Amino acid sequence: MNFLLDNLELELEESCLIAGEKLLEDGKVGQLTTHERNLWVAKVDQLEVEMHITPSRVKACSCECVAYMDSGMCGHIAAGLLALRKFISTRKEQRPNTAKRNQFYQKLTTASILQNIDSESLAAFVGQYAKSNRNFALAFKARFASAVPMYDNKEKYAQLLETTILAFRKKDDHISASGAIQLLKTVQELLGQADDAISLEHFAEGWAILQGILSKITPLLRKIEGEAERFNEQISVALVQVEALLSKPLPPALREEIGTFFLEECTRPAYRINDFSKRLFSVLNVLADDDDKAGIFLQTLDNELERKALPAAYHRVVLFAKLSVLEKPGLAGEADKFLVECLADTSLLMQVVESAIEHGKPQKVKSLAEKGLRFVKDGEDKMKLEGVLLSVSVTEKNPENIVQNARQLFLETYELEYFRLCKQHQLGDWALFFTKLEADLLKQNAPFETLAGLYAEEGCFEQLLDVLEKMGSLDSIYQYAQTLAKTHATGLLALYIKLLNSYLSNHLGIKPSLKVQGILSHLHQIGAPKIAEALVVFLKEKYPARLAPIEELEVI
Repeated sequence: MNFLLDNLELELEESCLIAGEKLLEDGKVGQLTTHERNLWVAKVDQLEVEMHITPSRVKACSCECVAYMDSGMCGHIAAGLLALRKFISTRKEQRPNTAKRNQFYQKLTTASILQNIDSESLAAFVGQYAKSNRNFALAFKARFASAVPMYDNKEKYAQLLETTILAFRKKDDHISASGAIQLLKTVQELLGQADDAISLEHFAEGWAILQGILSKITPLLRKIEGEAERFNEQISVALVQVEALLSKPLPPALREEIGTFFLEECTRPAYRINDFSKRLFSVLNVLADDDDKAGIFLQTLDNELERKALPAAYHRVVLFAKLSVLEKPGLAGEADKFLVECLADTSLLMQVVESAIEHGKPQKVKSLAEKGLRFVKDGEDKMKLEGVLLSVSVTEKNPENIVQNARQLFLETYELEYFRLCKQHQLGDWALFFTKLEADLLKQNAPFETLAGLYAEEGCFEQLLDVLEKMGSLDSIYQYAQTLAKTHATGLLALYIKLLNSYLSNHLGIKPSLKVQGILSHLHQIGAPKIAEALVVFLKEKYPARLAPIEELEVI
């Protein structure tokens, strides 16, 4: 027997070839094995077939069947040879192109070496090098940990992080600066893998990585030398990825597992100390997607609020989280109960309001602020509640409420920003609105400074001059002088003459001279030199014996 393996169809009897093809199609040919060079054995329909070949030619074959004993050929041998030919052909296709190994390179590079060494040699080198280089070993583990199958992926990543932390932990339990850099690289590598896993919908793998980072790295943040801020950023990235993970169609068991983890972790000091509690509570609010879970989360928050000596900032964070979870439809009864508690305790009411303001969500306490105003009648707390309602009105773009709330706050605080809001959003007769507002200010004896600012904003310059005269202060004219010089120059000059006359009549020495010099200099700066010149004439005529002021004026 001596023929080419590729020529089976030409060499074998047709009956044997047909029988062999049928056996191969029916899956009757078992795995091919080789016990020595060029000798192949296969189980064909429970019978052992041996085939001796050179790389391309069939030299001898044997089978245990009766047909082979009678004729020296059978369908079993045909099936075995067909399977062997297919196997060799496939192996050739999969074999890497060795032509590359024969090419010549201009430079010895890492890439050229990797192209020309076998995987066994590379694996041996990597293993040996990892034993002698700790940083390389840790980086290698971080990069390829996902490739290692384990019964518990969470344990795999926990081991990786614990090993890395232990490698760089000092005797005082801190992480050295150099160790922090290596640990940071490990965390960044794992976060990249978590992101990839979530994108590929390997949700359990992604969560295993994120859980390891949150549970192992967060407690270390205050013990890391030199890189604490960058580690804080990585924890923030991990929480962003958790939020992204929760937006995916997770299996219920995995979602439950994530919820259990965050319930256990949310009140740990490490998260509070490093200002991550707000983020954890936000995640739990998303996870509280049924009445039972919402109730458990609410109870966790209530337990936390009952603790003594909570830092004020953290207390507001917990209160805001409680406000958020109480918006769940299934907790309407608890929300009403909390509302009653707030209205009965002004201190609690204001803490809740302040927490909402601090988080930029005043609309969450709109109803509470409206009801609270029935009980808080004056003082700073009242203005805070009104401020909440104004913020909500602006957010809701409700002009009527904006004007109502801004007017009330202007009458209480005399801050012109509220007057400007009124003017910006008033839809009705503005002249009538202004007249009534002015009357209310006069009725409650508003400060002259407020009235002056109001008249200047509104362009009521006659009234402004009148108020400035009543104030009787030269300094109070400064901020309005430029506008008045353009529109009411005569009135401004008369006001300066009157107030200067009074001032100089009651003051002697260098101080009045400096005051006069400052006024004249300011008038020149704002483009009112004629008023300055008229004042000089008046002063020289009125106070000829006052040498100090005149000398100062002549210097100018």
